Amino acid sequence: MLNKPLTMSVVGHTNTGKTSFLRTLLKDPHFGEVSARPSTTREVIRAQLIAETEIIAELFDTPGLEDSQALYLHLQDYITLENKHNGPAVLQLFLGSQEAKIDFEQEAKVIRQLLNSDLALFVIDTRTPVLEKYLDELAILRMAAKPIIPVLNFINKESELLPWQTALARVNLHNSVLFDTQSTSLAHETRLLEQCIAAMPIARDSLVRLLKAREKQEVFKNTAAIHLLAELLVDVSTYQVAVDASNESEVMQAQLKFKNLVIDAENQCLQGILAVFGFELGDARLEQLPITQGSWHQHSFDTKAWQNLGIEASTGIVAGGTVGAGIDLLTGGLSLGAGTLIGALVGGVYQGSKKISRQLQAKLTGKVLMQADSQVLEMILKRQLLLIKALIIRGHAAIEPVHLELTNAFTVNQAIKKQLKSISQETSWSRILVGSINNSERADFIKTLGLKLEKLLTASVLP
Repeated sequence: MLNKPLTMSVVGHTNTGKTSFLRTLLKDPHFGEVSARPSTTREVIRAQLIAETEIIAELFDTPGLEDSQALYLHLQDYITLENKHNGPAVLQLFLGSQEAKIDFEQEAKVIRQLLNSDLALFVIDTRTPVLEKYLDELAILRMAAKPIIPVLNFINKESELLPWQTALARVNLHNSVLFDTQSTSLAHETRLLEQCIAAMPIARDSLVRLLKAREKQEVFKNTAAIHLLAELLVDVSTYQVAVDASNESEVMQAQLKFKNLVIDAENQCLQGILAVFGFELGDARLEQLPITQGSWHQHSFDTKAWQNLGIEASTGIVAGGTVGAGIDLLTGGLSLGAGTLIGALVGGVYQGSKKISRQLQAKLTGKVLMQADSQVLEMILKRQLLLIKALIIRGHAAIEPVHLELTNAFTVNQAIKKQLKSISQETSWSRILVGSINNSERADFIKTLGLKLEKLLTASVLP
């Protein structure tokens, strides 16, 4: 059993994505500095992998090896009859030389850290061809007599892995790990940790604890994000406003306020979901989703956005179209006065109720009752599920926009729609105006709804 954190040096040629690899592995979009400029990392930077409160491993982001070909030839000068089979001794002689301080300063930092580490993660940019300088780097690193795990980085459908795998096999490195800093995968992380266990069996127990903690963390994040969505749906579906039916100006102002409050609630949920997955506003770079600076720029009352998701927009209009689709106007048959038109109402939600409903109360008092219609709820549900789906696999070093479009990619089953409709009278459940609510029935409903949403998230119909 290893009684201290496992130490791993992340090494490789300059600009192979070492810092990006660590951002994705650490799930920290702000670790180190990532740039297209060569040699962005100039000093060794430490990070930690933690299970619960236990530090399992310390990772060291090292500068890129800039001139491995010249260094490989230079190291031959330090080989003698006494140390020709003692690579670490050769490297120590080099580190004590003047050249290590001047000509090979960056390389010396890498070698010094590697000699003080348990193993090395050699990061390879699979988008580049196998060149002699990379093989020289491997020859230098192998002189440290540390286990080396090749990490094939930037994996995508176009990646040609065979040339790299063949080159690695020629130097007896057969067990490489696939990784993609643009996306995150528990399967890739598991493979990496399994290779670390194979290289350092003494660290098996602690690395297994880390793996279990990562699995638990992923489940927790998914559940937390779904819970936020379930709360939003409850808040919006139970939010209602009653307005004087005879005052058209008041009706229009009330609906505008209603829309804005619903939009704000959805955007707060958006920001909460980003935080759950370790992203801040702007970090996730979700340009292909209609999000700008942490807000949906096609809001939940945009009929074009509905059509993109296969949602048929309702047609209720008031006062010559100044009030658009998205809000049920439950008037109980009352006229709204001269010049007012109700083109179509989305269903008497309360008709058939055995008790006096808020709709009937509105009718008796000359009020118009507003609440979000089923299309708005469906739009919110689909958009936030698409967001969660994107963030689950979003790498924290990703710089490209997520490739996910608002299309009719999945359907919301009737059970969820009926479940949301069943609480339309529970107006005390909405936090849109009150901020927080302590209600056990509401909490139980959200838990049940969340379970259904989790099944929808993992269903094969999702992209």
